[in-house]
Amino acid sequence: MTMTTTPRIGFSLAELRATGLLRPHVALPLIFAVSVIVGLQLDAWAGGQMGRWPVWLSHPSRMMTDYAKSGWILWSSAALIVTVYVSYRDMDGGAVRDFTRRLTSAAAFVFVSVATSGLTATLLKNAIGRARPALFDETGPFDFRPFEMQFFYQGFPSGHGTTAGAFFTALAILYPRYWLVWIALGVALASTRVFVGAHYPSDSTAGFLLGAWFAFAVACIFHARGWWPDRGR
Repeated sequence: MTMTTTPRIGFSLAELRATGLLRPHVALPLIFAVSVIVGLQLDAWAGGQMGRWPVWLSHPSRMMTDYAKSGWILWSSAALIVTVYVSYRDMDGGAVRDFTRRLTSAAAFVFVSVATSGLTATLLKNAIGRARPALFDETGPFDFRPFEMQFFYQGFPSGHGTTAGAFFTALAILYPRYWLVWIALGVALASTRVFVGAHYPSDSTAGFLLGAWFAFAVACIFHARGWWPDRGR
């Protein structure tokens, strides 16, 4: 008889799923509502801070912000999947084979979480067409040109914020003992987009929450299908 362990972050994914919060028609409007509240409270203020952020915020943010790009995560996880899978496929069994299977599953979980959330964020930001803070003096914080398809009207949600939310929430699910550290790192990295002037706070908030939701949803799918990298399988 095989046993699987439901991943936990202070609560199990099964318990979270039972609340209904992972259903798209519940989660996505909730993410949008939180982002609107943040936007009404902070976006105009943040727009006025363009170029005025303290050096201790702006300088580290410029150095750190590109770590929230999805490319390095996708390429490294894909390379890990291919490399480890080839080794796993040729093994007869035992602890090493089990380890490589779990490592492949974990890398696939990270890849799918980041890739699907990133693609969704790209589609949304082009469809919504929100102006970035660089245009704040001309347009204010709430200018929208749907399907403008240019950089300065691709503000909501933040793609970097989405990647940070998906990646660090995935790590929090995989390594729940340190979940507070992972989430804090993700929030900090998503916030750098505000301090470098690329996004408003609501953009980064929406991106981070969207990415986190995808990580939880993908984890539930992996667990339900028996793909989760648990030790007891």
